[in-house]
Amino acid sequence: MEGNCDVCGQRRTVHKNRKTGKAICPNCYQMARYRDPSTHEKCFKCDEAKPVATRNKIGKAICSNCYRKDPSTHKKCFECGKVKPVHTRNKTGKAICPNCYQMARYQDPSTHENCFKCGEVKPVKARNNTGKAICSTCYKWSKVGSCSKYK
Repeated sequence: MEGNCDVCGQRRTVHKNRKTGKAICPNCYQMARYRDPSTHEKCFKCDEAKPVATRNKIGKAICSNCYRKDPSTHKKCFECGKVKPVHTRNKTGKAICPNCYQMARYQDPSTHENCFKCGEVKPVKARNNTGKAICSTCYKWSKVGSCSKYK
């Protein structure tokens, strides 16, 4: 459903949060999921507490890193034809790998906004605590903390 995200305020595809009833876009949902320790469980494979990407047949939690490493989750990508982890599926159910998904996202102008740190129009990598867009370069440099341009 199209609408304004109650977290970042952007007009996007949004879903209602079952707990709060607020509309939330996929970007804000992912950020909240990774920050919220209540969504973390001990991974069945690596034994670390992380957000759950999927579950095995008996219901044990598996984190996204372990899921991506598991060759049984790899399929032939509809876009590039390579056998890789499935990031998403297109409308007809065909597998799309992470690289092709990112390329499509990078080329899709609806995923671009002005980065509040550098001011350039780029795909949104993350958002700060007030919902302002951060591009991948600024996000990376803010994590490293070594570039004065991005502080």
